[in-house]
Amino acid sequence: MGFAWALGIDKLYKFKGFTGDQRDHVTDLLEHSRLYFSVPDQFNDPYDVAPVIALGGDPKDPAFLAELEAKELASLKRRGLNDAQIEAYRKASGTDTSQLSAGARDDLRLKMRRDTRIFCMSAEQCHPLQWSHYADRHRGLCLHFRCAAGEPLGLARRVAYRTDREPILLPLERQSPDEIVERLILVKADFWSYEHEYRIVGDVGVDWGATLNGRYLDIDRDVLTGVTIGMWMPEPDQTALFALIDKYHPGLPVWKAVEDFDRFWIKIERLR
Repeated sequence: MGFAWALGIDKLYKFKGFTGDQRDHVTDLLEHSRLYFSVPDQFNDPYDVAPVIALGGDPKDPAFLAELEAKELASLKRRGLNDAQIEAYRKASGTDTSQLSAGARDDLRLKMRRDTRIFCMSAEQCHPLQWSHYADRHRGLCLHFRCAAGEPLGLARRVAYRTDREPILLPLERQSPDEIVERLILVKADFWSYEHEYRIVGDVGVDWGATLNGRYLDIDRDVLTGVTIGMWMPEPDQTALFALIDKYHPGLPVWKAVEDFDRFWIKIERLR
């Protein structure tokens, strides 16, 4: 579903600052060849990784209520509860269907903020807003990664941009697995569409095709294919970055973002 390599995209970009924790992440990548994954609470969009839940039927319909009850019973049994425990759980939680979607939403968001790990990238290298928002107002840099099937970056999937928030329906069988995944974590408001974002999404408790070491994912050295420095990166930072590259990743191609005098855009020039 929306894998970058399947859409003909063989390179993705990651914008970073070069101060504080951001500088530490860049240094760690160059030295140890590993990617730092964020948690949802670090994002700048309050609607990101914040799915909404709705009932997929009429709560006054006895057949629909029976379906919900059967799904809940199966879920509780999968958790290992016996009949007495299930009865006690239902007495304690009640059966107010008006609160069912809100409770499911809050529980799901809590779990995702606790367990979800995400590495965000872009298919667009030259948009000025990307440099402004994610590369310390053009003082940072942009990392280039190879994206291919069968590699960690091959897990990157396209983010969809929507005008309205589409809920996840209960029971879950009301939509396809791909729709559930998109609404959980791969959809953002359409005013973010300039980002052309792709994501690698991991979960600490689920087999998602790779294994994290804390917040880090190991990659082969040649997956990092280049670096572009921002047009306003200070000279001392450039010197420090070049020293890191020469020490840990010699021969890595370096470009520089420069002003486009014909339009409000950025051009990329090779430095070395």
